[in-house]
Amino acid sequence: MPSFALWIISLLVAANLLITLALVRRVRDIELARTSHSAPGADLPEAGDVIGAFSATTTDGGTVSRETLADGSSLVVFLLPGCGPCQSVIDALANTPQGPERLVVFVLGSTTDNEVHKVLNVLPSYATTAVIEPGEHSALAATKVGAFPAILTISDGVVTAAYNRMMPRKATVPSEN
Repeated sequence: MPSFALWIISLLVAANLLITLALVRRVRDIELARTSHSAPGADLPEAGDVIGAFSATTTDGGTVSRETLADGSSLVVFLLPGCGPCQSVIDALANTPQGPERLVVFVLGSTTDNEVHKVLNVLPSYATTAVIEPGEHSALAATKVGAFPAILTISDGVVTAAYNRMMPRKATVPSEN
C-alpha cells in the first residue's frame, strides 16, 4: 500500500511541476510582449511622415536608403529575432507571393547571430534585406520605428500606413483636393 501512495504523490508532484512550468512560460511571454515590444500602434510613424535620411548595406552588398524608398511603393518591415509577435510576421512573409510594391526587410541584430540568419533564410528571395547592427540605428530613426514588429507602407518616401503586430494604425494619408 505505501508504494501505491508514493506513486500517486509522485504523479501529482510531476503534474504540478508541468503546470507550474507552463504558467511561468506564459507569464514570461506576456511580460516580454508587454515590456519589450510596446502596445499596438506605439512607437510607429504617423501616416504622412516623410522618411528621413539613412543608408544601410543590404545582405547582398547593395544599399538601401531614403532614395530607394523615395520612388514608388514599398512595404518596409522591421523584425527582431526572438520576438514572439515578429514570428507571426516572419511566417506571413515567408508564404506571401511577390506583390506590386518593393519589399524591404530590416532585421535588428548582429550578422554573426544564428537567430538573425534563421530569419534571413526564411524571407522571400525577392525581398531586399538588411541587418541593423547594434549601435547602428539610422534606419530606425529615419522611419521613427521604436517597436517590433513594425510594418510600414511607404509611397514616394512618405509613410501611408504603419502597423504593429499586424494591426493598422492609420489606413491612408488624406488626399489633398
